[in-house]
Amino acid sequence: MSFSLLVSQHHPKSPDRVEAWETAFLELQVVLAYIDSVLAPAERMTLSLLNLAKWDEKDNRRQVDELTRSIEKHGIDQAVRRVIRKLEELFEQEDPTIRPHLAQEILQSSVAIVVADDVISDNEESFLRDLLAPALGMDEAHVMEVVKAASGRLSRFRAYAERGLECYLMLAELQEGPPQLNSLAGDKLPGFLGAVDQWVVQHRLGSSRVMGYFLGAMGGIFWIDSYEQHLSEMTQLVAAARTLSQRAGPEARLRAIHHELTQLRNRGVDANGHRAIARHVTNALSRMASLNEAQRNRFRDAIAPALEIDHDALVESASQRASLIDLHDNLVGAHSPEQDKTESQWWRFWK
Repeated sequence: MSFSLLVSQHHPKSPDRVEAWETAFLELQVVLAYIDSVLAPAERMTLSLLNLAKWDEKDNRRQVDELTRSIEKHGIDQAVRRVIRKLEELFEQEDPTIRPHLAQEILQSSVAIVVADDVISDNEESFLRDLLAPALGMDEAHVMEVVKAASGRLSRFRAYAERGLECYLMLAELQEGPPQLNSLAGDKLPGFLGAVDQWVVQHRLGSSRVMGYFLGAMGGIFWIDSYEQHLSEMTQLVAAARTLSQRAGPEARLRAIHHELTQLRNRGVDANGHRAIARHVTNALSRMASLNEAQRNRFRDAIAPALEIDHDALVESASQRASLIDLHDNLVGAHSPEQDKTESQWWRFWK
């Protein structure tokens, strides 16, 4: 349910009241997006979904633009004080029986804005706890439970991508021949594409296509806006993953990952961890060049069991879907004209 619809149901005969709530709610979303003084691309995209607040998109856009210009000119503090004051005044005038419904909707939508860039900063947490919670008449502990749950989900999603990366690196270390790059035939591509190619060659990472996938999985769809930072962070992750694998051996490391996921399931934290990591690994497999026998054996005999993947069922499923032809061919050691076609299309896309 949109916030506009919620307040309309509570105030069917008070359009001015609905308008006041819609405006305060919309301004809160803008303030939350700016709370760290930087409007991340993901947060800007979330703000563009203006039906979060009001029905009139043109009016929404006008109000967002006005507040954005004010924040950029006068700073965030003035906007924070104004929005919090509005929320407090509106809540004081509300029927106590409907306050909890409005407060919960505002809190959930606010947390959605905060986590849009895949991180909850100290400033955002402080705003929710110390300013928004009192304004909504909400218990601070409840607000922090909601924030903690959202933060926990983000941490697990990133951890799953990191475990998927570990599994991929166990396959990449068995790769024979040159790496699979964004560029072909020695050509160099500009910007982040060329930087990823150079990074893949330098650190022996096997495939620019696969590493581009993991950069997106961990850094969000806008990682290319600050690709140098993400490449630096990923370099540290790769080094840590390789250290874990070398210290214990790939098979022992995979057993540890399986145990970790099983514990999360048994404690009722997350029953889908194995599946989440398996999805990252199969996505990587579908982007790799032809696997050699050693890579196929390691996936079938060690990685698939650790992630509770039914190897035979995966092969059968991939064989029946045209979109998974690359995955199927890699799993069974075949090479079809479709793979060459995919490589050609990939090259033309970036050229």
